[in-house]
Amino acid sequence: MQLDYFTVIILTAVTNAIVFIGTLMGNCICILDATRPICDSFNVVDVVHCDWTDRPGTKHQVAKLVHKWQYIAPNLVDDFYLSCFVGAGLPEAKIIGISSTFKGFYLGPRHEAVSILNQTFPELDISMEDCNEMSWIESVHFFSGLSNGSSISDLKNRYKQDKKYFKAKSDFVRTPISFKGIKAALDILEKEPKGHVTFDPYGGVMSKISSESTPFPHRKSNIFSIQYMVTWYEEDNEESDGYIKWMRGLYKAMAPFVSWGPRAAYINFMDLDLGVMELINTSSTGVLSKDVVEIARRWGEKYFLENYDRKNVDCGALVNDFQE
Repeated sequence: MQLDYFTVIILTAVTNAIVFIGTLMGNCICILDATRPICDSFNVVDVVHCDWTDRPGTKHQVAKLVHKWQYIAPNLVDDFYLSCFVGAGLPEAKIIGISSTFKGFYLGPRHEAVSILNQTFPELDISMEDCNEMSWIESVHFFSGLSNGSSISDLKNRYKQDKKYFKAKSDFVRTPISFKGIKAALDILEKEPKGHVTFDPYGGVMSKISSESTPFPHRKSNIFSIQYMVTWYEEDNEESDGYIKWMRGLYKAMAPFVSWGPRAAYINFMDLDLGVMELINTSSTGVLSKDVVEIARRWGEKYFLENYDRKNVDCGALVNDFQE
């Protein structure tokens, strides 16, 4: 029987003013029979559960881990994904204070995942005992963000129980951020426990696809993307202006370290700060459709880069063909 293996690893390094607690929560995903249809993958397989491991350290060491991640994650083998979360109130940390959580997913058995990480990122100190093995659909549940005690069947529930307000922004990074830049970001993140950033590695197959090959242009030449996020509940909504101001300050501070000309953004993290389009009645105002395209260029190029013009030319051709 042929098997496909999925492996997921989580490491959380936490610090406060005095004590650093590195929490290693292993959740490695394995054993999905590739010969079965995906709809049958709800079948439960054996799962190995691991406990938490604490480690001493400092905020400086958290910065070092995050800084090195930039050189490791985008260059791992194609079947390995290793993201990085940084904030002062991450759920895995359990306490307030700067922490970094590394979430990994590997298409293969856990002994291979452990071997790869120990060779490329030994500072994480991953061991076999830090991994769980589970099916593909269990990995979907693992990454879903559902609350503790939830099950795979909860994936079908379209009603979100934990409702929050949020403000999000995004960036793309083409060269590693300096250690000084990482430390500066941690200093800002430390001031707002409700905020965090997610670093998603590119590399792999993404680095083999040019920007012009698909409408989504942020592929080759990018090493990772950043999602900035701050969330709050309704009872804190009176402080929303402060949360949004903090978010915009962090985004501004990161400008020297991210893409430019233009500063790119991810379309699925729609950011109204970049610009919005007012409804224009072209028949009554005399505004031509090509002028509307130019009005939207200020933010459209951030999402689509040079593909912005290609998309609008193609759409125009489609409309003309339809009218003819």
